[in-house]
Amino acid sequence: MRKLYYTVDVDRDVNIQIPGREAAGSIDRGAGTDPRFSSSERGLGIILDMLDGLGIKGTLFFEGRTAETVDCSRAAGHAVGVHGYDHEDLTALDDGRLEEVVSRAWGAVSDSVGVPTCSRAPYMSADGRVLKAFRRHGSKVDSSMYTPVGGSTEPFELEGMLEMPVPKARDAGGHVIAAYLWPMHEGERRPDDYVALASRIDGPMVLADHSWHMVETREGGPIGPEGERAAVSDVAEILEGIMDLGFEPAVFRGPPSPGVPARNLIRPLRLDGQSRWNMTARLILGKDVSEQIYADLRQRIAALKAKGVTPGLAVVLVGDDPASQVYVRKKGEMCEALGMRSMTIRMPASTTQEELLRKIKELNADPAVHGFLIQLPLPPQIDEAAVISAVSPSKDVDCFHPSNVGRLLTGDPTFLPATPAGVQQMLLRSGIDTRGKHVVVVGRSNIVGKPMAALMMQRGDGADSTVTVVHSKTEDLGAITRQADILIVAVGKPGFIKADDVKEGAVVIDVGTNRVDDPSRPGGSRLTGDVDFDSVKEKACAITPVPGGVGPMTICMLMANAVRAAEMASEVSQ
Repeated sequence: MRKLYYTVDVDRDVNIQIPGREAAGSIDRGAGTDPRFSSSERGLGIILDMLDGLGIKGTLFFEGRTAETVDCSRAAGHAVGVHGYDHEDLTALDDGRLEEVVSRAWGAVSDSVGVPTCSRAPYMSADGRVLKAFRRHGSKVDSSMYTPVGGSTEPFELEGMLEMPVPKARDAGGHVIAAYLWPMHEGERRPDDYVALASRIDGPMVLADHSWHMVETREGGPIGPEGERAAVSDVAEILEGIMDLGFEPAVFRGPPSPGVPARNLIRPLRLDGQSRWNMTARLILGKDVSEQIYADLRQRIAALKAKGVTPGLAVVLVGDDPASQVYVRKKGEMCEALGMRSMTIRMPASTTQEELLRKIKELNADPAVHGFLIQLPLPPQIDEAAVISAVSPSKDVDCFHPSNVGRLLTGDPTFLPATPAGVQQMLLRSGIDTRGKHVVVVGRSNIVGKPMAALMMQRGDGADSTVTVVHSKTEDLGAITRQADILIVAVGKPGFIKADDVKEGAVVIDVGTNRVDDPSRPGGSRLTGDVDFDSVKEKACAITPVPGGVGPMTICMLMANAVRAAEMASEVSQ
């Protein structure tokens, strides 16, 4: 039998997210900005009376400060969880402050209500650090995430807890609806909308509500006795309607059972001033993924240094291209941060091909340089193909040498091309299953498109995909991209892929980095991707933003190749 979980956030009466702040802000309704906890207390009593009348239990997530301020004694017998202390954005806190806030919240709820067994992050904004903090203090079940639009509501293991996501789907009119009752209380939804949502769900149904919404609206103040009775009637209608569909009422209990699938966490989309029920795709952030890889690299570098080997990476920069200079500087900074040896060789734009080839020969022979690359593009007088072929394959950390490209195609790579490998790691570490999935790569460049396709069709984790490559000469390109379970876009055209080009629930990886004019921004321009982010995020289940998506992964995987080159050289020398 399918389960129905009615959950309630018992927090201050009205709150708004202020990114980076450690306390929620309250909307000024003409009577100051201080939160009114009385509406939370009264609303909780109304909800508990309703649940008693229906003969069911709820799962109550208490904000720590609210638990300290109001009478919560009647909540005994219901499942109790933690909802932050001051309704802060927990992802904005450093590790020390996060531990302090979660500990304070856990203690406040324990003292005032009962021992918590579950958790929900304020604003549904959680990352791995936040969930680990919840788990350390005793959370067995978390509910800080939404499903992808129309995605599975089945619970899964996440950071050692059972994650119970709040459903999202599209209604009959094609509009996104989440199982958060806020829009209904504000007059934007009807009870039957949520019953209809439940009717389309095969797994559990998690409903989310606010106690204060039984007493007042977000900006309009108290709704009065008649409004309170209407609010009770609406919620009861939803619960009874869903139970009539065959759902059995339940509460959040117990840790993950054996056999529950596990997923890796990628930080869900944060509010940034938008309505929470309109957000769809979760963000896949390069920073989150690269941090995991850097942690592994630091261990490997330490092991090499214990053998007397310090990985060395050299970059040759010919000319003074501004973008190349920035990229080269970032590579050097990351080498230093990891404890690697970094070398930047600057050569003038007038450098001849013969001069560059001599420098490459020197680097090939230098035992302190384990890997190096020639920063592209090169001045017109230099043959790029000849230069790439001159780099020793054992030091070709860009994976551009023909022999390394061939080894990739045959499934026996020495190195992996940085950007495609970064995309693959983002998919792997996001818990996105690629096996048997249709991957469509938009673009056929030697740097991204071709090696990306080759990588995804190999055997093994993060691959085993059915791959299609489309490009500028492809007829009816949208008809093919709409078939993609995973869409990877690298064409160098701003906003090239629109919502109409994407299948509902697809994973969209935007590799593009384009600078476009924008008079509203400092400097008069901004970075954007090859995907029309604002429209596609409403249709995809996961998406990479620009900036902040794939970008950090390129340097990360370059560092991984450099460490690999040092390990291979160390093995040869022994």
